[in-house]
Amino acid sequence: MVASGRRRQGFALIVVLSTLSIVALLFAITSSRFLANLKDSEAELILAKRQQENQALAELALGVFHQQSNQTDPQTPLTIRQNGREQTLVLQDVGGLVDLNTAAPDLLNALSTSLGVPDEALERFRDWRRTPYRLQSVVDFARVSEVPYEVGLRLKEFATVHSGRFGIASDLAPLGLIERLRVAAPRGSVQGLELPVSWQTPGSGVTFRVDLWEGGRFVRSVGVIHFGGSASGNRILELY
Repeated sequence: MVASGRRRQGFALIVVLSTLSIVALLFAITSSRFLANLKDSEAELILAKRQQENQALAELALGVFHQQSNQTDPQTPLTIRQNGREQTLVLQDVGGLVDLNTAAPDLLNALSTSLGVPDEALERFRDWRRTPYRLQSVVDFARVSEVPYEVGLRLKEFATVHSGRFGIASDLAPLGLIERLRVAAPRGSVQGLELPVSWQTPGSGVTFRVDLWEGGRFVRSVGVIHFGGSASGNRILELY
């Protein structure tokens, strides 16, 4: 009788311990999900804040550099102060960048080679580019060509989807881009410091990528703006 009671007590203890284990497991899962959701919410807040900042900076650039009688030269960096920090907005004419949608095949190949884009990935992009579709952002290149997202981020320094040109304006291009293209250009096509003539096209003069710098160092690209000839025609084409 005593042994039977002890067995019942032992079984009850096992049930209690099992229940506690299940509760602890469920609590751990719930806590894990809560923390994951919290991190996602924090990331969304950070992204939303960054988007708002980029919107404000792009609108500021449009207001300062608009094409009117009191226009400020887009080649002139704009120094701003926010939150006690001194930062600089620099406008990059998209005509000095390689347009992924319209660049000549050998120019696109040279840029891709210099950045280590695999041949098969570039071929996938070439096939896609023969369709009526066009990239809406430089980072879309990674999705179309099936390469890591980081490749699209590296391309943002040298590429655009807003110039509509088959070449670049070398006098407006970033020095790093010119150096890459000289090395990757077909042998014999570079004359001295000049890129191949077939790669040279004029600048845009109306469409610019807005970059944010601080302390002489690049911070991030803000977006792309277009001057429509009047304040009412100015617009933001893309925000990063």
